[in-house]
Amino acid sequence: MMNNMKVNSSNCVRWIGWEPPDHDRVKCNVDGSYFKSTRDAACGGIARDTSGNFLFSFCHRIGCCEIIRAELRGIVDGLEMLWEKGFRKVTIECDSEVALELVSNGVVDTHPCSALVQRVRSLIDRHWDTELVHVFREANQAADFMAKLSHSLAEGFHVFDSPHVGLRSILAADLNSPLVPRLCSFHRIGDGALDMRRMKKRELAGVDIRCSECASGSEIVGDKKKALYVGVGDDVVHDLLDSGDEGDSHKRRVVLVVEATVPSNQLLGSDVRSPSKFDNAYIQNILRGLGLLTSDHALSVDPRTRPIVEIYARNQTAFFVDFAAAMEKVSVLNVKTGRKGEIRDRCDQFNHIPM
Repeated sequence: MMNNMKVNSSNCVRWIGWEPPDHDRVKCNVDGSYFKSTRDAACGGIARDTSGNFLFSFCHRIGCCEIIRAELRGIVDGLEMLWEKGFRKVTIECDSEVALELVSNGVVDTHPCSALVQRVRSLIDRHWDTELVHVFREANQAADFMAKLSHSLAEGFHVFDSPHVGLRSILAADLNSPLVPRLCSFHRIGDGALDMRRMKKRELAGVDIRCSECASGSEIVGDKKKALYVGVGDDVVHDLLDSGDEGDSHKRRVVLVVEATVPSNQLLGSDVRSPSKFDNAYIQNILRGLGLLTSDHALSVDPRTRPIVEIYARNQTAFFVDFAAAMEKVSVLNVKTGRKGEIRDRCDQFNHIPM
């Protein structure tokens, strides 16, 4: 049920903005709000389709409660509205890491938010395709507006079939304004969702999870720029190691390996054990927490893919057979030819210099 919760680790400047949902999905952004002076809590949300078109919005003035309860209430309200309106492929985006962690990990019955957490989990457990995704505040401005608007309304739940006049400029900015830069923290919930969405897209194209995982094996031979993984090079590595912050044990272990083996600005072998040999050592590295990419780490912790990783780590022949089949499938997906692209003779070079 909770497989749609994603964790991503990052330490770099990233460009943030609201993104429309994938084809045939509906996205509902939700947020909580708390006015300390009046101890008044509220939540709100807005749903849009794949073109960014407004579908509905809601406000819920809750009254006196903690902000975390307002954040969870927003998730509940968003899911209930989406279900009631008949949408069955939905994404909820929320900027509260704490709320999403409570939903992902669950809570004991005596926890003050137990009822709300259980309600979210029961809604997700219905027969529909749901995603709960963390986003940064910059990508959640429309929901923030609706949550704050709730404080000006009577207590209770309010639904709107057209956008509030003050919301229209935010909706336009979400679609047309440039992305904004943000320095991401070392550990974040959320963007691993992109990896799982890629996997879902592959499944829709006839590429199953096992095939998707084999395709990840293309990292076995080759190099990665050191900076690609750790963010901005040696300075970041030293800052992390000197800070005393334990952070994510997976990322920290890899940082230590990188720091010990690779000089600044040089290429790092994707497989630190046998970088020039095609074998299953890279798969074994993933189980040891030494995969270089966030998506590698996700393969080792997601219950859908962990058993496959274990099989390939034990049985190199099984990996070779499935890898060959996966490459054959992936190689014919969305091939660009003519004016849109070319099938390269060598993957690292253009056949012709593009004009």
